[in-house]
Amino acid sequence: MSAPADLLPDARGVARHDLLLAPDDSSVAAQSAPGTIVGVLRDTSGRSLPDTRILVDGVKEAAVTDSAGRFTISGVPAGSRMLEARPQGLAALRRPIAATPGDTLRLELRAGGGVMLDPVTVRATARVLGREMRGFEERRSLGQGIFFDSTEIRSRGSMRAVANSLPSARLEGTFTRWDLRVLGQGGYCVPTVWVDGRLTDWEEVSATNAESVQAVEYYGRPGITPQRFMTPSNRLCGTAVIWTNGVR
Repeated sequence: MSAPADLLPDARGVARHDLLLAPDDSSVAAQSAPGTIVGVLRDTSGRSLPDTRILVDGVKEAAVTDSAGRFTISGVPAGSRMLEARPQGLAALRRPIAATPGDTLRLELRAGGGVMLDPVTVRATARVLGREMRGFEERRSLGQGIFFDSTEIRSRGSMRAVANSLPSARLEGTFTRWDLRVLGQGGYCVPTVWVDGRLTDWEEVSATNAESVQAVEYYGRPGITPQRFMTPSNRLCGTAVIWTNGVR
């Protein structure tokens, strides 16, 4: 849009006129357009991994890999996101990504890092559990993070209720099989979760009886997360640490 403007020079013969330049509608729309992720998922030996759920925080619907391990996720909001893949029989894969407005991000993912076996019943000795509970109490005394002891957990009745009480918590899935998402850097993301000192996923937590859980600790940002529980993936999101009596 243009229009004439009258310029009146001053005593020095100089005229000044300020112009305000605004982006057109097309550039604004381009900057807010969602992106797309196109990728393939393989294991460390190069074998395609079919029928695997692929999740990206900020995107409601999960993708599922086809027979060749390929997947497409549309409607990805721009910015830093966390992508998560859960191949059957392998540890969950979490990878930070950067989505560009209106662009397509192409990924080749490799899953591995050890086999996740079916949960087994293990009776923790009183000595091991006692040591972990002392560590829990020491960390709680520092006043950083959110802590639930066995009494507080039982008062809520389920692990779903405990997870739902965390700040900005959002549960996705069914009532008995759910994932936890919280607001992290760049949007909603999946917190890292440890159970009895090992990395796992929220599907296992959702299947855990609250009666067996002795303590839960949650750290909403990397700066307060104990070094013992730091991983590359939780530098963008929170960390939950769960201690049980070994009987699931």
